[in-house]
Amino acid sequence: MDATAYMIFDLDAYLSELQRFAEDGIEQEPDNQELTQFGDATAAGTEKKKKKKVKQPSCRKNKVRAALLNVRSIGNKLEDVKELIKNNDLDVFLATETWIKSNNPIEKALSEFEVYHNPREDRRGGGVAVLVLKALIIEDGDAPLQFQAHAFEYVAVKLKRKQWSQPALLINVYRPPGGTFRDFKVDFEKLLDEAFTKFEQVILTGDLNGKWKTFPDYLREKGLKQHVEEPTHDKGNTLDVIITKINLFKISKPEVKDDGISDHYTVYFNIREGNAEEKRT
Repeated sequence: MDATAYMIFDLDAYLSELQRFAEDGIEQEPDNQELTQFGDATAAGTEKKKKKKVKQPSCRKNKVRAALLNVRSIGNKLEDVKELIKNNDLDVFLATETWIKSNNPIEKALSEFEVYHNPREDRRGGGVAVLVLKALIIEDGDAPLQFQAHAFEYVAVKLKRKQWSQPALLINVYRPPGGTFRDFKVDFEKLLDEAFTKFEQVILTGDLNGKWKTFPDYLREKGLKQHVEEPTHDKGNTLDVIITKINLFKISKPEVKDDGISDHYTVYFNIREGNAEEKRT
């Protein structure tokens, strides 16, 4: 009787795990590390040791887990950023207003990540960075984009999961306050023209410092979608954005959370390649 009850308990827990994955849109069973909680404890320990040796992308199937934050001086908040990345099992961290110059402290603090950083050398503030788990990086020696922007700072990175049919271009942008929407559009369109000439899958994130009423209509005219709908700043403005070409890469509904790191909120989201049928619609 006791043994039967124990087996029923295990089955319920296992089915609960499967239901959770199904709700997340992941059509596969939990990985080996999760399954071992119902099996041999020694096997579970062995699996954990293996995972410590090589940090692999955390997301199952074809997803990438990412977060965007205007960090306002990452050098002073490295421990907070490390904790945020660890607690949320991130594959990609997108930072704006890094406030660091060529002497970059991020690489030593987060050795499992490749750090792509465009510092502001000539004056205080600014700076934009993309931290990507090394297993997702495509190393071919060439910069993805050549365009030199004047209205904003940006970093462009190619990344690819094993399950993806092609790489995605991830562009992280910081636009300082001031300037006009017209000036921004000139550089923005040139950047996207080059990006979409070279890549089918483009995801643009960042802090645009924009409160332009015409921006949503402008994006729709360009066939683009801005996914962040909640305020991302403690003053109630939506300054941080995730922009994609409609019906290409799938972006989960962003989760906006105040992690107490800066006056901006963290925007969490998943990136997933749509299937061939979805791309054609």
